[in-house]
Amino acid sequence: MTSPGAEIDRIYGFKDREGRAFLWDTLAQLRRERRATFRHCIRLGRLARDFARYLGASELAAKNLGLAAACHDVGKLCIPFEILDQTDKPTDEERAIISSHARHGGTMLAASSRPLAKLAAGIAEHHHVSSRDRGVLPGEISLGRDITSLCDFIDASVSFRPYRKTDTVRFALKNLVRIHGAGPSQLFEPFVLFCLGAFRKRLETEQAMLPKSEKPLTPEYMKERLAREKARVAASPRRGTPSPPTQGP
Repeated sequence: MTSPGAEIDRIYGFKDREGRAFLWDTLAQLRRERRATFRHCIRLGRLARDFARYLGASELAAKNLGLAAACHDVGKLCIPFEILDQTDKPTDEERAIISSHARHGGTMLAASSRPLAKLAAGIAEHHHVSSRDRGVLPGEISLGRDITSLCDFIDASVSFRPYRKTDTVRFALKNLVRIHGAGPSQLFEPFVLFCLGAFRKRLETEQAMLPKSEKPLTPEYMKERLAREKARVAASPRRGTPSPPTQGP
């Protein structure tokens, strides 16, 4: 079986100056018109890039994947500002409008014929796709989409949202394992272990505020939690593959 790092190199390890310029131009528009969404996209892109390097991908492929992943939310340019940045929790009708950003983003990015833009369009369109539809995605789209979804779940959990409380990194990682830890993805355990390093300073700060009885999130502890979650789901009468991580609109 091909390693995730080698697969990232196969899909993203090419030079595409025009494609990168197109994606950066799109992000520049997002920065001008949807500043909070832009900041989230840049954080996510850096996380995806660093995770790709952690998996062994080349610098070129990791940068391309990071940029493509950063464009996942550009479709929010099509969502009315008063809905996207309101301080109240969105209504069901508003959530439906916000959720359309994936379709809009895919359409916007597919306007370019450049190969990197095409990959970014697939990620944008499918980064909230359900597990039921996941199998129909081409492998080139599925890998970038899965990495983007993992990064999206964590960043959206631990970053400010005007209508909800921000989670600690500790809670977000435990929640990710609880909800999605029994999935078959090759990416899941490496991503959890990667996050322990990527968010080390925040985890140390959070740990210092907890009672001494609370165990720190070490790699061994998280591997144990993943194993317990897989065993729990395997023993459950309602077996099934957990949905891929999504954080909502």
